Order: sequence, then structure tokens, then C-alpha cells
Amino acid sequence: MPQPHSPSFLLCQQHYSFSFQQHSQTLTPPSPFTFPDNHQHDHLLSLLSKQRATHSSFSPRHDVVRWISTVSDFHAFAPLTTVLAVNYFDRFVTTLRFQSEQKPWMTHLAALACVSLAAKVEETRVPLLFDFQVGESKFLFEAKTIQKMELLVLSTLEWKMNPVTPISFFQHFLARLGLKRHLHSEFLCRCQRLLLSVIADSRVMSYLPSTLAAAIMIHIIKEIEPLNATEYQNQLPGLLKTSEEQVNECYKLILGLYVCSNGIHNLRRKRLSEPSSSPDGVIDASFSCDSSNDSWTVASPSVEPVFKRRKPQDQQMRLPSVNRVVIDVLNTPR
Repeated sequence: MPQPHSPSFLLCQQHYSFSFQQHSQTLTPPSPFTFPDNHQHDHLLSLLSKQRATHSSFSPRHDVVRWISTVSDFHAFAPLTTVLAVNYFDRFVTTLRFQSEQKPWMTHLAALACVSLAAKVEETRVPLLFDFQVGESKFLFEAKTIQKMELLVLSTLEWKMNPVTPISFFQHFLARLGLKRHLHSEFLCRCQRLLLSVIADSRVMSYLPSTLAAAIMIHIIKEIEPLNATEYQNQLPGLLKTSEEQVNECYKLILGLYVCSNGIHNLRRKRLSEPSSSPDGVIDASFSCDSSNDSWTVASPSVEPVFKRRKPQDQQMRLPSVNRVVIDVLNTPR
């Protein structure tokens, strides 16, 4: 019997049974979830049958996902847009197996095409292709080049642009959790925020979307419904037909990433708040905050959204520098 505070206690034991079939004579733990109708049950089974894990060992993936996330933040895209863009990129590079060291421009172009396609799938207002290229980079691509890469991504993914994601399960269980009405948006927002904070780690994305969703929902339920958390935690793996061991491993990984992320954030905030007594201290503080920046450096979030009308001088400032390379690598020979 696991100890009450052990990770395995979060998940239901093998001898507990839970199903939506007719009640048997044996007693089962009361379910905290609302009873689903046939449509909800069929929808869940459909999600489970279509889900796929994305296994990506692509070396610059972390920087790519950070860049995609910043582009999404800059344009105020929905969380699902970011998740879709990362999903497209993982599947694309895994299928093509191109070498990023030999063709670094292709990595950037692929990421650009993936976030553009995700925006076209999910968003109602899509920026111009040129406006996706926020911040400084070694490469600047023409619209026709991005469009050709979009077609390559679409054909490589066989036009399957609506994959099952963890967000699919968040939305499905939101109506079945029995949470108070005012907690619905809070639950969904926190789940999406936690997913976006860990999505850059390739180890997380190696789990099935249902497993990742279960681990995230367990963590969030403990925050917003601590008194009823155990009942929810005991039922989720069974409802999602996922392995308790896998959910437990994913939960511990997410918890570690979450704690590490908060620790780094608090450390940086503390360093910025401490007064520097010398010019060297100012330089050190600036360097410590920018040390992680690389060729994927992005624009400051304070920049105005592209949908606002720009002043003439702003338009002039957006002209590409001669130091930035314009590449049309996919043009056909004339």
C-alpha cells in the first residue's frame, strides 16, 4: 500500500474499477466527474484513438520552441496556436531528418512556416508572412519562400493539421470536472499556461497527449480544488485509458520543470531588484539576463502589435538591414 504522500498515491490502485457501464453489485469509489452523454463518451474515445506522441531529438528544438512562443506572444495568438506550431515542427523535422548544422537557415524557415500554418488553422486574424519575422535573426525570408516551405510542410505532414493535443483533453474534461462556474476559465487557463511552460522540453512531448494532459490536470486540480483533489487524481488515468506509471513519471517530470522554472524566474527577479554599486555590477546584471540569448533572439514584448497602424517612420525602420541575409532558397531555376 503506497504511502499517502508518495507519487504513486496520486493515481488509482488496480483494484478500483470505474466505467460507464451498468452498475454492478460491487461497490466502487464515487466519481467526482459528471456522467457523460453518448456524444461526450464517443468524443473521448475518438481523441484517444487519434492521439500520437511526438518523439523529437532535434538539437536546436528548445530554441525553436522559445522563438515560436515569443512570436505567438507578440501577435497575441491563442495557446492552441503555439501547441499546433510545435507539433507541426516536431513531426516535420522527424519525417525529413534534415541536419540543422548543415542547413541552419532551413531550421528557421521550417519554424516560420509551422507557426504561420498554425495561425492560419486556429486564428481569425493572421498577420502578413513578413510580420511573423519578429526580432533579429541571421536570415530574412521573402513571402514566396515561406509559402513554398508551407507547401513542403503540408505535403510532409500529409495535410493532417488538426492533431490531438493535450488541450483537446483539457476542454473535454472541463465540463465534466464538476467545478464551480467561476473556476472553469481559471482551470483551463492554468492548464494551458503550464503546458506552454514545459513544451520546450522534448522529454515532455514524448508522452501521449492524454498522459501529458492527465499529469497537468492533476497538478492544477491540486491548486484550485485541494479538498477534492484525491478523488479526481484517482479517476483521471482510468478515464483516459492511460498507464498510471506513465502519468506518474510525466507528473514528476512536469513538477521538476515547474519548480526549476520558478526558481530561475525568482533568481533573475532578485538580481534585477538588487541595486548595483558599480558599473561592473550593472554590466554583470545585464549579462546574466541576456546570457541565454542566441540567434533566435526576439523582439521585446513592449513593441506594438502589427495590427496597429504604423507611422511612416516606423515603416522605414522596418526595412531590412544590409547585414541580414535575404534567402530565396526554394526558387526554381529560371
